[in-house]
Amino acid sequence: MGKIGNDVKSSTDAADYREIVLGLRDAVFVIDGNGIIRLANPAAYQLFGLLSEELIGKPFGLPFSGKETTRVSIRRRGDGRTIQVEMKVAVIEEQGEKKYITSLRDISSILETEELRSQARVQEKVKEILTRDKDDFERQVRERTGQLIKSQEQLEKASRLSSVGVLAATIAHELRNPLAAIKMAAYSIKQKKDQPPDKQLETINKKIEESDEIISNLLSYSRLKQPHFEPLDIGPLIEETAELTASRFSQKQVRVKKDLRELNEIRIVADGLQLKQVFSNILNNAFDAVKDKAGEIDIIAGRQDNDRIEILISDNGPGIDQDALARVFEPFFTTKSKGTGLGLSVTRDIITMHQGEIGVTSEKDKGTRFIVRLPLKQQ
Repeated sequence: MGKIGNDVKSSTDAADYREIVLGLRDAVFVIDGNGIIRLANPAAYQLFGLLSEELIGKPFGLPFSGKETTRVSIRRRGDGRTIQVEMKVAVIEEQGEKKYITSLRDISSILETEELRSQARVQEKVKEILTRDKDDFERQVRERTGQLIKSQEQLEKASRLSSVGVLAATIAHELRNPLAAIKMAAYSIKQKKDQPPDKQLETINKKIEESDEIISNLLSYSRLKQPHFEPLDIGPLIEETAELTASRFSQKQVRVKKDLRELNEIRIVADGLQLKQVFSNILNNAFDAVKDKAGEIDIIAGRQDNDRIEILISDNGPGIDQDALARVFEPFFTTKSKGTGLGLSVTRDIITMHQGEIGVTSEKDKGTRFIVRLPLKQQ
């Protein structure tokens, strides 16, 4: 076919070009100087989807350019589909007349493959950028969360340190009373050597328990740690805490009703020791509030929804004034004649660290109810 471009092949070299054209696999047209198709091979008919009589003698219709290779779009006359072709043109001279041998190759599938590869490369790049940005974002969130937790801990520590003066005064006041009672009981035993010391020993044991509770509350408030989360059966935990608290108040005749059936086989993720302290503090207040022989305490628990449980602890005590009700969770606030006022403050902090909620309602002369809600799992 000779060189591609505007070079001209001699008629001697081009004598057998017709046989060559017909045997080529690419679509090839021989076009005269007026742009009329004089010869086309079978591949050309197939490319355009036409018969020979529909091509031979018809204008070629595609512009020639001086470039060796040109990409053009053509519309197949057979099915109307537009395809991309690569066109090459060679010029020959036959009997003093220039003729153009034009080859066309369908490159639509090649271009589609290149486009898909290009899109894949773009998608891979976007994925890489998104992954990098996601990792950066998660790292920043972790760092920021760590900073916030550290700041919160520092604020809580500062708040507790600011209460050191009140704490010292509370310790001095609260521990003097049981220590004085122990001292008097011991003196009484010493003076009455011939009489059984049962009553005095009972007083000593009671005051030791009170002192131990005071110290426990103070330590809990000043050294409250992050919970150690693990799966636990919440129903038996509440049952055990209620029985231990009732045994401490065995001198009072109080009726305790429990309905924990809905908690059967329910496990939550929590710190068991801290939750025992929560329910012990609430129940201590309830036993302190009710009257001997007429006291009633109800413990009802169950699912609030698919993700949380709810525990209600009610008593029929004298209730709490509305002014005092708003302050029950404040450190060192108490309506009792004795006590540190730290039990409910510690209770609220533990519930908060468990991502739960605690509330209280009360009516004068009708009693008080505490509502505790806890998630089944920790986020």
